Amino acid sequence: MLSHLLALSQLQPFYSIQFSMCSLKLRQLWSPGLWSDDEAFFREKTSHLISKACESRIPIGHLMHRRFELDTEAFSERRTLVDPPPACFPTITPTLSRPEGVTCPLPNNSYSPTSRAVSPTVPLNQGDNVTLFNSFISDTKMYPISATDFQRYERNIIRRKHYNLHYHIRAKTTSFSRKSMPPGWTSLIHPEGAPFFYHETRHIFTDADLYDISVYTALEEFARNIEFRIQSFPVQLPERFDIVLDLRLEHPGRYNCGYYFANHDNSTLFWLDDHDVSGILSEVNVQYTSSHVGYEIESQYWYHCELFPNTRVITKDVLFELKDILTYSIGDSLTSSVSNAPYSVKELKHMLHLVNEMKDQVGRTSPGSVCTLSRLMSTFSHERFLNLHGEPGARLCRDQSVYNDDLLKQTSIFRCIDPAMFYIPSIHLRMLRDTAVDHLVNKSRSAQILTQLKLEWRDSTIYSTLLLNANVIFFATRNGPNPQSLSQRITQASTLASVGSLIVGLLLSKQSFNGKFNHFLAQRSICSFGLEALAMMYSLPNTLLLWGAISFFVALGITCVEASDIISCSLIGVAWMALIWVFVWCISTSSESGSYVKPWIMRKWLDRNSDNLSEENETWDGKSCSDQCH
Repeated sequence: MLSHLLALSQLQPFYSIQFSMCSLKLRQLWSPGLWSDDEAFFREKTSHLISKACESRIPIGHLMHRRFELDTEAFSERRTLVDPPPACFPTITPTLSRPEGVTCPLPNNSYSPTSRAVSPTVPLNQGDNVTLFNSFISDTKMYPISATDFQRYERNIIRRKHYNLHYHIRAKTTSFSRKSMPPGWTSLIHPEGAPFFYHETRHIFTDADLYDISVYTALEEFARNIEFRIQSFPVQLPERFDIVLDLRLEHPGRYNCGYYFANHDNSTLFWLDDHDVSGILSEVNVQYTSSHVGYEIESQYWYHCELFPNTRVITKDVLFELKDILTYSIGDSLTSSVSNAPYSVKELKHMLHLVNEMKDQVGRTSPGSVCTLSRLMSTFSHERFLNLHGEPGARLCRDQSVYNDDLLKQTSIFRCIDPAMFYIPSIHLRMLRDTAVDHLVNKSRSAQILTQLKLEWRDSTIYSTLLLNANVIFFATRNGPNPQSLSQRITQASTLASVGSLIVGLLLSKQSFNGKFNHFLAQRSICSFGLEALAMMYSLPNTLLLWGAISFFVALGITCVEASDIISCSLIGVAWMALIWVFVWCISTSSESGSYVKPWIMRKWLDRNSDNLSEENETWDGKSCSDQCH
C-alpha cells in the first residue's frame, strides 16, 4: 500500500499534495509509542484515509477541513506509551530540519548544532505546501504574544472535590512518579508548583495538559505549524532559542495558540509575525526608540526565564550584573530621599544578601535560584523602561515628571474647599502627587505614604475621643434652667464633629488594599480630580477634629463672657485674638516654599507689593532705555 502511495506521489504534484496531507493525518496516529499492537483496530481507524489518498481526484477542501474523529474511550483502553506502532506501518515523527548555520539549544544551557531529517512526503522547500499546511488548520488561530500574556495565572483550573475513603498503595511500590508522557516530552514542575512540559529536542515549552490526547493532538498541530514556518523563512535564526506555545481553549473542540520565541543570545523575544507590543509599552507615553523598547523586551525575556527556570543555569555575568544594580540602588536610596529604586533600603539589602548566596549555584540547574534571579532582573529592566533609561529627558528622581502635564493644576472646586478644610488637603495632595508621578507609583514610597496616613488617622481617633469626653462633660455641667443656650448649641456641633472624626478615622484606618495601594493610586492619578478627591477624603478626620476643637473653644469663650464682667471679657477677647493669630500662623506654614519670618497675611501683602515694584522698575528701565535710544 505504501509503495503505491509513493508511486502516486511521483506522478503529479497534486497527488503529492494529497499524500502530504494524508501523512499529516496519519502522523497524529503513528507517533511512536502511542498505539498498542492491536493492528486490526489501527487498520479499521485508518483504512478510509489510505483509500481516499489513492483516489484520482480528491477535493482539497475535504482533506484540509474534515477532521479525523477518534473514539476517546476506545483509544484510552488500547493506547500504550511503551510499545511501538506495528512494523507494517512507517513511524512518522514530527521533526524539523533547520537551515544551514542554525543550531538548537540543549538542556542545562549547553548547546550544539543539530540536524534532523524531514519526512520526504512533505517537501518543505515549496511555499505552496507551507500555505497548504496553514490552511489545514484554518479553523484554528495562531498569533504572537508577549511573555506577560502567557496565561499561567489566569487559567483558574477548578478541581472537583473528591473524598477518598480508602486509598491503597500496592505492595513493593517504590516509585511515585507521574504517568508516562508522550514521546519526547518531559514533565517539569515550577518552584511555585505549576506543572509545565518541555520537549528537549524541539525546545518547546507549554503549560497545556499533554496527558489529554485531544490537547496533545492540538498542540502538535501548532508545533508543526511553527516548525514549517521556520523552514519558510530565508533569514538565519539565533543559535539558542526557546519556543513557547500557550494553548487556549476558545470553545469546546476549538483551540487557539499564542507563541513567542526567547533568544538566549541577547536576552530578547522575537516572533515570526508582526506583533503589536503597544500593550506592554502603554505605561510610558513618549516617542519610542528601539533602544528604549529594548529594555521592556529584555524584561519580557527575564519573565520568560521566571516562567520556565528548570532548564536554565545561573551564569557569573548575570549574577555580577544584578549585584551591581542592587549595590547602586542601596547607595542611591541611602544618599537621596527621591531615589528611583523600586524597593526600600531594607528590602534591597535582603536581596543583595540573597544574591550573594547564589554564587555557589553558578553553572548548576537550580530552578528556585534561577526563578528569583530572573524575577529581579525583569523588575529592574522594566524600571529602566519606565524611567527612560539612556534616553533624552530620562527620569533621574522619582518625583520628576517627564511630561508637561496640565493635570498638576488644581481644579476650582478643590481651591474653594481647601480653605474650609484648613489647607490640609493641599498637604495630602502634594504628598500623593509626589508619589504618583506620570501615573507611575513607586512601591516603596507608596508603602511609606500608607503607613504615614494610618498613623495620622489613628492619632485623630484618639484626639476625637478626648474631645468627645470634654464635650459631654461640658454639656452636662451646663444643664441648667436654659439648656438650649448658644454655648450648648455650639457644644452639640462640636460633639457631632468629634464623633464624625472618630468614625471616619476608624473607617479609613481599617481600609485594606491587599498590598495594591500603589495600583490604586496609579488609577486615581489618571483623572485630574482623582487625587484631589482622595486628598480631601484623607483630610476629613483631621478637618472634623479641628472644627470640633474650634467649636468647643468658641462655646467655652461664650460661657466665660456670659458669666464675667467687662475686664474679664476684655482679657478673654485678647486671648481669643492671640489664639486666632496663632491658628492662622500655623495654617500658613503649609504654603511656605522658602525661609520666611513674616506672618502669612503680611507675606502675601509684601509679595504683592514686591511684584508691583518690580513691574514699575521694569517700566522705568524701559523708558530710560528708550530715552537713551532717542
